[in-house]
Amino acid sequence: MNKFYLKDLIKFLKTNNINFEVFDPLELLDKFIVYNIFTDTRDVLNQVEEDKPKEYCTKENRDSIFIAIKGEKFDSHLKLKEIVQNCKIIFIEKTDFLTEDEDLISFCISNKIIAIKSNNNRIIMAFLYKFKYDSIDEKLNIFAITGTDGKTSMVAVLHLIFSSLFGLSASIGTLGVNLNGVKYDFKQTTPTTPEIKDIYFIFENLYKKGVKFIFIEATSIASVQKRLEGISFDNLSFTTMTSDHLDFHKTLENYYNAKIAFIKQLANSKKDIKTIIYNLDDLNVNLIKQELKKFDNIISFNYGYHKDSDFRVIETKYFNRLLNVKIEISEKILSYYNIPANKKIIEIDTNLIGKVNSYNIVHSVAQIFNYLIVHQKKDINEFFIYIEKTKKIYKSLCIPGRMERIDYNNNDIFIDYAHTSDSLKNAILTLKDAGYKKIFTIMGCGGDRDKTKRPAMGRIATELSDFVIITSDNPRNEEPDQIIKDILDGITKENYLVEIDRYDAIKKGLDLLNKTRDHGALLIAGKGHEDYQEIKGIKHHFSDKEVVQSLIKK
Repeated sequence: MNKFYLKDLIKFLKTNNINFEVFDPLELLDKFIVYNIFTDTRDVLNQVEEDKPKEYCTKENRDSIFIAIKGEKFDSHLKLKEIVQNCKIIFIEKTDFLTEDEDLISFCISNKIIAIKSNNNRIIMAFLYKFKYDSIDEKLNIFAITGTDGKTSMVAVLHLIFSSLFGLSASIGTLGVNLNGVKYDFKQTTPTTPEIKDIYFIFENLYKKGVKFIFIEATSIASVQKRLEGISFDNLSFTTMTSDHLDFHKTLENYYNAKIAFIKQLANSKKDIKTIIYNLDDLNVNLIKQELKKFDNIISFNYGYHKDSDFRVIETKYFNRLLNVKIEISEKILSYYNIPANKKIIEIDTNLIGKVNSYNIVHSVAQIFNYLIVHQKKDINEFFIYIEKTKKIYKSLCIPGRMERIDYNNNDIFIDYAHTSDSLKNAILTLKDAGYKKIFTIMGCGGDRDKTKRPAMGRIATELSDFVIITSDNPRNEEPDQIIKDILDGITKENYLVEIDRYDAIKKGLDLLNKTRDHGALLIAGKGHEDYQEIKGIKHHFSDKEVVQSLIKK
C-alpha cells in the first residue's frame, strides 16, 4: 500500500502482540495518514542540508514515520530533534535525547508529533513493513535455511530443483536474488540476509512476477537484528551449527540461541502447515530437539548419515566424475506414509562433489517429500515420479563459488567460499575423497572478523594439503601482513609459501597444478562467488573465477 492510516497500523501491531506505548497528547492519531517510512537519518536530513526545506516539507513527507534505531556504530535517537521537523510520527526506544527540562509529552506538544515508545524498534520495523506490504509473506511459500556452513549451496540446490519441478522460484542470500536460476537485479546492502524493508520489497516484486516459492538464507546476525521477524515460514531447515561470527555474538551460546530462535518464529507462522528439516549428524542437534519440545504445531523430519535419520545417506561413491548418493527412507517414514518397502532406496548422481553436497542431495529429497506429501497432501506415487524427474537436474547442478569446478589440463580447479576452519577442512577432505592425488590450497582470512579461527585454518590447510599458498582474502581495515602472521601461528609444517597478492597467489597455484603429473586439484578458498576484494573500506573488483579463466587462456 502506498499510504495508510496510522490508527490501522497501531491496531495491526496490537493484533500481533507487539508491546509499545503511544504518546499522543494532541490526539492526532486518527488524523495522520502515513505516506513514507524512514529508518535512515540521511534519507530525511539530506534534503534539509541541501537547502530544500520548503520543497521537502510537504504534507506527504511530514506525515511520515521515522524509526529510531541504536545501531553498532550510530544511534539515530541523537538526530530526533532535527528529524521531527520533517517526520511527525517517531518510534523511539529511549528518551535520553531530551533535555533535563523536557519530557516526552511536552516534546510531542511543542513539535506537534506522535511518539511511540517500544523496547525493540527492530521488531516494530519488521511488523510495520509486514503491514505496509499487506502481509505478502503469507501469500508465498517461504523456506528458510539456517546453519553455520552450507546455507548458500542448500538454498541454491532447492531453488534450482523447485524451479524445474514445481514452478517459478527464487532464492535470496549470499548469491543475491535469483529468479529461476537467473540473477535478479537488486542492489544488496547486506552480505546474506537483506534488511527487512528490502525483503518485503523483494517479496512484492517476486510475487507480481508469479513466483510461488522463495528460499532464503537465515543468518544468526539477521536473527539478532530481527531482519526476518514476523515473516511466516512454511519450512525451516538446519544445516549444521558449529562456530562463526563470534566477533558479533561474543559467545557460542549467543550464536546458537540466535539460530534456535528461528524455531519459535516457525511455530508462530500464520501458515496452516509448518515443518522443520534438520541434520541429525549435527553435534548440536540436541539444541534443536529441546527447542522443538516446546511446540506441538511443527512437523519435523531429519536427514544425515546417522542410522536413525528419516532420510539417510547409506553410501556415496565417485564414478565418471559424478558423486553417487544412495539414500534410504526410514522404516518410520515408510510405515507412517504407507510407502512400499521396495521403494525405500533412492539413488542420485550429481555433478556436485563432497560430503556437504551429499547433505544437500538428501536434504533436497526430504524437502521434495515434505512439500508434496505433507504440504500438498499428494499421493506417495507422485513423490517417486518427481524424484525420477530430478535425476537429470542433479547431474547438471552447478553452484557459483561452492566447490565450483573448472577443468585445466586433465586436472581440476575448485573455487569455494570456505572461510571457517570446518568448511575449509570439509573442502579439502572432499577433494581427497574424490580421489585427487595432489591437492594444492590457496587460502587467507578476512579482516575485521573472528581472529581466533586464523591459526586453526592455517593448521588445517597445511596438514591436509600437499602444499598451501597463504594470501590475502578481504583484509578490510586490517593489515594483510598481520592477518597472515595470525594464520602462520597455527602452522607447524613447512609445506607453504606466503604471497600477499591474491592474483599472484592464484598464478603460482596454477603453475604448481600444471607441473603435477598426478590427478591434481587446486582449491582456491575463501571468496567463492565474490567479485571484489575489500581493502581499507574500498571494494576493488576481483573475482577468483575471472582470474583463473584469464590465466588459463594465456
